[in-house]
Amino acid sequence: MYIWQRPGWPDLRQDHARLAGPLGRARHAQGRLRGRMEALGPALRRAAMLGTLTEDVVRSGGMEGDSLDPGRARAAIAHRLGLPGAGAPAPDPGADGIVAMTLDATRNF
Repeated sequence: MYIWQRPGWPDLRQDHARLAGPLGRARHAQGRLRGRMEALGPALRRAAMLGTLTEDVVRSGGMEGDSLDPGRARAAIAHRLGLPGAGAPAPDPGADGIVAMTLDATRNF
């Protein structure tokens, strides 16, 4: 079910007290992960980011019914981010829209 299919859309309500605990734990875990990422150094951080974004793009494509090749999706992400792609397969033009959406969501959350 998509969010826009839920009863009461778009006038959704939430219980702030009920959400405070899970959101606090998630924020704490996010901080710990961010600290670990900082300790990796720039090259490993870029590799981890590229791997995570690739998985997100491939899975998002699958949810939309598109079967994306991970190597070509990775090449599309690397191209968008200006990362070196020597020896990489040609970027998947079908992944470009999903890549743009994913990067927008991760940069402008």
